[in-house]
Amino acid sequence: MIRPNKLTKVAVLAAAGSMVLTACGSDSDDGGDGGNAASEEGVQVYFVDGNTADYSKDFDEGTLEGVRATYPGAELGDEFRERLLEVNPDLTEFTYGPESYDAAIVAALAAAAAKSDDGKAIASKMQEVTFEGEKCTTYKDCVAMINEGTDIDYDGVSGPIELGETGSPTAASIGIYEYNKDNTYKAVDYISGKI
Repeated sequence: MIRPNKLTKVAVLAAAGSMVLTACGSDSDDGGDGGNAASEEGVQVYFVDGNTADYSKDFDEGTLEGVRATYPGAELGDEFRERLLEVNPDLTEFTYGPESYDAAIVAALAAAAAKSDDGKAIASKMQEVTFEGEKCTTYKDCVAMINEGTDIDYDGVSGPIELGETGSPTAASIGIYEYNKDNTYKAVDYISGKI
């Protein structure tokens, strides 16, 4: 696992400090929740994929308790996690693994649809293999359908993949996480949507 650098630690400490100051500045007479700003009404703190990490060895217990965080992507299934661990048993973080895998599959399916390995030909078919066709979820099934002349719509391990006319994603999934008392985080929800 990559350890947070000094700049990241300072940024997290600044965020945690501002949460504590906000909690201390509350008009509440009952003492609130002991200074846990994450649960203070009106204060909402979110970490994003760049600063969401296991901070159990970096901060005092309870520092981040209740803070929410996001990571792009759908819930990572055990089967795919095991496949990644077969490649590298030392993996502890799986962020962007599903998205990277799906990007490679989309490119391979686009090459099959284009019947070419030319970059421009592949690019011209990427939207076609991810949008408004018959759903498929594995390379094997999708490429068989392409070879039969079927218009496919690949959805992968990262969730829905629908590239628009410009090649930009028009659908995505995101995970919502919450920090525990020990400054580690756990999944609380996964949300998918379309633009």
